[in-house]
Amino acid sequence: MRLQEEAGFEEHQARALVTAFAEGMGEELATKNDLEKTEAALKSDLEKTEAALQGQIVALKNDLEKTEATLKSDLEKTEATLRSDLEKTETALQGQIVALKNDLEKTEATLRSDLEKMAAILRSEMRELEQRMTLRLGAMIAAAVGIIVAVDKLL
Repeated sequence: MRLQEEAGFEEHQARALVTAFAEGMGEELATKNDLEKTEAALKSDLEKTEAALQGQIVALKNDLEKTEATLKSDLEKTEATLRSDLEKTETALQGQIVALKNDLEKTEATLRSDLEKMAAILRSEMRELEQRMTLRLGAMIAAAVGIIVAVDKLL
């Protein structure tokens, strides 16, 4: 025994010490066999836990793939809807632009026509004014000539 050889105990002292130590520790001392059993149980539990975790990882990967596929599908649908809405909006806006251009052309034609009418009326009124002014001037000249002739006869 090691206690006898290394510490210098007598055999009966070493046995008594080992017995007292074993009794004091009771079942708290583990044998190599106990450790091997515990290790085997822990390995088994670890393998079961690992297998369960692997199953959960596979399930999560599958859920992730399904979610990704759903999101891609939803994104494609949303994109198609947005493109369709954009095309409809663009078509409607182009129609409105054409209508506005037509309205603008009509308004421009109406304004040009109104402007030409106003110009014609203005020219006509200017001719009439010119004629009235000419008549007045002629009457004034005739009156002046008449006054000059009358003054000349009086003198």
